[in-house]
Parts: sequence; C-alpha cells; structure tokens
Amino acid sequence: MPRNYVSTLASDDLSRVDGIKRDPEKVSRLLHSLARTMEQATADKTLIRDMTADASSTPLSAETVGDYLQALEKVFVIERIPTWVPNIKSSLRVNKKPKYHFVAPSLPAAILGASSAKLVGDLNTFGFLFESLCMRDLLVYAEAMDANVFFYRDKEGLEVDAIIEASDGAWAGIEVKLGHNQADAAAANLLKLKKKIASAGGRQPSFLAVVEGIGSLAFQRDDGVLVVPVRTLGA
Repeated sequence: MPRNYVSTLASDDLSRVDGIKRDPEKVSRLLHSLARTMEQATADKTLIRDMTADASSTPLSAETVGDYLQALEKVFVIERIPTWVPNIKSSLRVNKKPKYHFVAPSLPAAILGASSAKLVGDLNTFGFLFESLCMRDLLVYAEAMDANVFFYRDKEGLEVDAIIEASDGAWAGIEVKLGHNQADAAAANLLKLKKKIASAGGRQPSFLAVVEGIGSLAFQRDDGVLVVPVRTLGA
C-alpha cells in the first residue's frame, strides 16, 4: 500500500494539490533523496543534485526545490522540523537549516524498498527509521501539550535529535537510539548540550532522555538522564 501511494503521489497528487504541474520524475527523485537523508538536515544543493541526477535534466533553483517541498507538506507527506534556537543572548552558533520528517516511517521504508529482511543487514537505515517512528510520536504528544518539537545542531557539530519546548520556555532534550549500547554516547551528548546552555546563561532542561528500541522499564541513570524504552514512551 505505501509503495502504491508513493507512486500515485509522484505521478498525480503533487500536481493536483494546487494545480501546478510538477515533473513526476523529479518528485520521485526528491522523495528518494529525502528518504535517503531522513531525520537529517539536508542542504538544498544535495536535493538539487539528486533531483537532477540525469545529465539531460534542466538545472533547478533553490526556489523550485522549495516549491516541491512545500507541496509535499501540503499533502501531509513531510513535516518541517526547525532547528532549536535557545532564547538566550550568547555566542552559540546554531545551524538553522531545517530537517524534513516523513509523517509515517512506512513512507521512507517503501521509497527505499526497505523490507524487514534488508533492514536486518542495514542497521544504519533501521536506526533512522526507528528515529522517524519516535519523532512521529513525539510530535503527537507535544501537540497535545501545546508544545513544539525542534532538533538541535550547532556549528561545532553538536546534535540532539529532538528538543521539546513548551510555551513557557521550558525544554527537554531527547536522543533516539535503536540499541542500548548507544545510550552512553547519547547521554553524553545531552549533557554536553545542557552544559553549553548553562554556560550561556540559559534555562536548564526539565529533563534529558534517551529513547531506545529495547527494554520494558524506564529508569534514571546516575548522571540524571532518563532511559525510556519506546514501548513506555506514551505511558
């Protein structure tokens, strides 16, 4: 079913959404590019390169790519996740490029042809699909709380998968990892962000958490970071 939908989307739906004719081949290539770089901030030049991979393709402008992306948002295929910019006066240099999140992980899986058998041998793609699944849930829970979801990435290379910020400025940092063996590195990343914000005089997080794909019980580490198995995320 997702594969049929992706095919229909490229050939018909994206042009019908606002009556503007769009090249089905370029739509397909854009979807594949977004799936290949899912849950990552992707430069316009990367999308342009992927959409014009054929030597005979007409060069595209960033504005044209932006139009295709907006159309995908209108039909609820992707959602733009902005970079979190802490509300502090500091020298923190934040990368403001957004990332594009597929509203359902079944879509990038279908686009990439990622069957269960293939994913067993490709844990990197499996990990990004798991992150997409968790981001979907975090967006739903945040909306119910009248909060917003961002991600963090600064010029020094520090990245955090999700930042949930409430309307009063309270915030939480969340890293998503498929396996428990990645929890230490994820917690260290979160604590590094906490220290950066503190050094800049910013508000401390309400909590820091690592959401992981295994386990059935949530717990708090000695460093204060929560470890939350995905099955307990909405509990």
